[in-house]
Amino acid sequence: MRLRTLILILTSILVADTTRFGTARGGDESEMLVGFDFLVAINQWVPFSTNETCQRRLLDVRPRAEYDAGHIEGATWVDVKQARAIASRPGGLTDRDAWFDWLAPLGIHNRSVVRIISDDRQLEAARIWWLLRYLGVQNVGLVNGNFSLWKAQRRPVTQIVEEIKPITFPVDFQTDRLATREDVFSALKEKDARIVDARTAEEWTGKELRAKRGGHIPDACRLEWVNLVDNDGRFLSLDKLKARIKAAGIKPGEPVIAHCQSGGRASVDAFVFEMLGYPTRNYYLSWSDWGNADDTPITTDEKLAEPLQAPTAAEPSPKPFMVEYYYKCKWGHADEFLALFERNHLPVLRERIKGGDILRVGMTKPRIHTGEADRWDYRVTIEFRDAASAFNPALDEPIKQRLFPDQVKYRAEEQRRFSILEAHTDLPIDAVDLDKPVTSP
Repeated sequence: MRLRTLILILTSILVADTTRFGTARGGDESEMLVGFDFLVAINQWVPFSTNETCQRRLLDVRPRAEYDAGHIEGATWVDVKQARAIASRPGGLTDRDAWFDWLAPLGIHNRSVVRIISDDRQLEAARIWWLLRYLGVQNVGLVNGNFSLWKAQRRPVTQIVEEIKPITFPVDFQTDRLATREDVFSALKEKDARIVDARTAEEWTGKELRAKRGGHIPDACRLEWVNLVDNDGRFLSLDKLKARIKAAGIKPGEPVIAHCQSGGRASVDAFVFEMLGYPTRNYYLSWSDWGNADDTPITTDEKLAEPLQAPTAAEPSPKPFMVEYYYKCKWGHADEFLALFERNHLPVLRERIKGGDILRVGMTKPRIHTGEADRWDYRVTIEFRDAASAFNPALDEPIKQRLFPDQVKYRAEEQRRFSILEAHTDLPIDAVDLDKPVTSP
């Protein structure tokens, strides 16, 4: 029974996350991108841990001082600077011994399920995602949101740093994920892949020089990484991502080679392309290689240098969904019901307002009762973001676990709240636009 309940909860969360963030390659969004609530729900069942027997790893790619000041329980710190140093030196991307040494402290093995969190709008998280996939780690994904957003939502953090037993991971370079300078030359000649530039407009035009030569690769298109992620580190919706890609001149399913200056920003683009099913390679050495070579073609025309504008056509927004909840209390228990509601249920609703899936909550009570048959004591009106948010009880569970550590007491009081009711009714409703002309039948 417990396993069945878990499956129902996780399925509900996955459906909700897929609606918001899009579907990853393979049809299961959790393969690449997970929201906070899914992370909390699954972590309660099989906690993230640094124990070498645990198959689940949560990696924190923030600077060490920030990790030490507070991190998600069970998260393992990643030395991003070391990874960048290995990858950027000559021959570093194929230095098996160096990557053995870098991977070992992470405790990752062949069966590991790895998720990564950062605090820089996915920049370093995407870099580590791409490097791990390139090194042969199969199940790697990102947490959809900055660590600072996690804290802002008052989710739990710890300063406890667990020791981790190093594990030797069998590095297996996935060369089909990497593009080299020669691959870019070939793509320009054969026109069998689009070159996608994730850098700024200033770098694109050569006004900002970060190599011997500035500018961009001829026939490339520009899709700056910041246009794919919001300020809280959450990827744009599926429809918006597709619109941004279309506006950049990239056809659906077209093979792409992403690049930037040194692999990080291109990894954000690569993550989105791969999530949407595009055959994707990362020219990881990027402009630090192309811009410092003497024989590479470069142009400084300003075509596509402007920041991407929002699509001109208005994108459909979710239709709000309203429900009225009527509560009829047993005689003499109306005040007790209200106290329990305010103590245990209202805080959950307020957290969901912060999360955006509830727009508003209101409560009313009648001044007089006209008769016992149709009596009700409290009416709660909730405006949800959409119908899916109204009928997904799994969204409440992680919040309840976080707000009420004493679950035995919490569930006893919730049971008491419903035991003092004679009846309660849930009634979906629609607003009527009185300004809209009414047409006669």
